[in-house]
Amino acid sequence: MHSTEVQQRLALIKLLPFFISVVFYFRIFIYYEPSAVAVITKCAPIISLMYFVISTNKNENPLSQNILYGLMFGGVGDAFLIWKAGFLQGMLSFTLAHVYYIRAFGFKPLKIKLWFYLLVPALIVAAILYNGLYGVMRFVIPIYILVISMMIWRAWARIQPQKCSWIELATVSGSVLFGLSDFIIGIDQFVRPVAHAQVIIMSLYYAAQLGIALSVLQPNSL
Repeated sequence: MHSTEVQQRLALIKLLPFFISVVFYFRIFIYYEPSAVAVITKCAPIISLMYFVISTNKNENPLSQNILYGLMFGGVGDAFLIWKAGFLQGMLSFTLAHVYYIRAFGFKPLKIKLWFYLLVPALIVAAILYNGLYGVMRFVIPIYILVISMMIWRAWARIQPQKCSWIELATVSGSVLFGLSDFIIGIDQFVRPVAHAQVIIMSLYYAAQLGIALSVLQPNSL
């Protein structure tokens, strides 16, 4: 077994706090009333992923640093979204998270055609949500959709079909799951209530953040 594979397997052990905190959240606190306890419990899985990134990458490479900042702003967004009045601030925080993820994934190779393909579902989502938007949300949500579609593009563009690794697949899967999670939030908030929305949204969201965080296990990042 190569040393890189050994490092990757040892690093995966550091994800145990993430899985424990996710189980704890879904078993006890998913419907908890807004409070400091709810903030801690909801953000604990993301904090665990931040620990995973920090402890796995001692050399502080740009990819890992940007993933760390993305997780941090994602955690801030989680906290804001616990309160209905914090929805706008939450969206702004998640926008910053995606900007950092875009920086982490970079723009090489560019694959501009892929960007145009991904713009189609992005425009469809914007059209579905637009009539339900109001006030500043008519500007914020379309911008957010554009930014997250760019994040998915950059995650997807890194895949090389001839030598695609499980880490790259996890990363692109995470980016797509993030988009699905946010789409359900949009439907639930601006179109019509979605049954079991919180369970579906948070399941997709935690899986998404996990997939993106796993990008730091790339050989050139360890």
